[in-house]
Amino acid sequence: MTEETIKPAADAPQAQQDQLSLNIPEVVNLACNILHGGFIAKGDEHGKKLFKDLKESEKLNAGTMTVGGKLELALTISLDKKEFCGQFGFPVFKAGLQAMLQNIGKTLNERGDLNYLTSDSGNIMIHKPGVIEKAGEYNVLVLVIMPKANREMNLCLTYINPDQYESLRKAKEAKKSTDE
Repeated sequence: MTEETIKPAADAPQAQQDQLSLNIPEVVNLACNILHGGFIAKGDEHGKKLFKDLKESEKLNAGTMTVGGKLELALTISLDKKEFCGQFGFPVFKAGLQAMLQNIGKTLNERGDLNYLTSDSGNIMIHKPGVIEKAGEYNVLVLVIMPKANREMNLCLTYINPDQYESLRKAKEAKKSTDE
């Protein structure tokens, strides 16, 4: 299992500047269980309500997590859809989320590489995306784990630009040329 040292934001109070040591696969597994439980396992009616709340809020509360047996972190869920292409609704969101969760779940079950990237601010992008196509538009959903200075761990569902993937660019171009 991979351990990663996480630093809270530079503007955090000194008491919170202490580094956290997280087991990334365990945190990712917890995140996936929370996301699956909230948006998929309880059925579409519940998932749609939660999706609506997520779209209308900055973030949703998702419980707490204890790190190292001593530090309790609030868990929140947020959505970054700035790079989403096309019409955004629950069916497209759910399909992307399911694809991402399956991709991550398969990797966790095989004890494979989560291919995560960390930023200077301590954010961890799990690069096991959910890729979907609807009406010729591709969308790529990833999970970004964002430790916050206020004893919060945000699970940010983030759409990233599909054009950065050569295979998706080529598929989109091929579809355009066959449609013309």
